[in-house]
Amino acid sequence: MSPAARRPYLVGDAATRGPLAGVLADRAYDSRGMWQRARRAGGRLVCIPKNRAVRGRDPDRDVALDQIGRIGEPAWRERSGYGDRSHVEGGFSALKRTTGDRALARSMAGITGEVIARVMLYNTWRARELVGAG
Repeated sequence: MSPAARRPYLVGDAATRGPLAGVLADRAYDSRGMWQRARRAGGRLVCIPKNRAVRGRDPDRDVALDQIGRIGEPAWRERSGYGDRSHVEGGFSALKRTTGDRALARSMAGITGEVIARVMLYNTWRARELVGAG
C-alpha cells in the first residue's frame, strides 16, 4: 500500500481508538480529504498548506492560509503547534534506529501487531534508562 493510500486509513483508524485532538502533518497531507477526515474525527489538521495553495477548498485550510499570510509561516508554526511535529519525528526516528525500519509481517493486522510490540519494547528500554536500571 502506498503512503498516499494509507493516509485516510491512518486518520480513520486513530479516531476509532479514542478522541482525536489533532493531526500534525507535513505538506504531503494537504488535501481536501485530509482536512475533512480530521474534522470528522473530532480533531483538526495542523498542516502547512502547499506552496500554491488556493482558498475556498476547505474552511479550516483557509484559516491556516489567512494566519500564515498575516503573521508569517515561522510564527504560525509556533502558535499552531506545528513545531511539535519535530518531537514526533524524533521519536519515530529513534524507534526505527533501535528496532529496525522494516516490518517482517505482510498483512496490515500483522504489521500493526509488530509495530505495537516494537513500541512496547522501545518504551521499556527508555523507561529503564530513565530510572537508571539500563
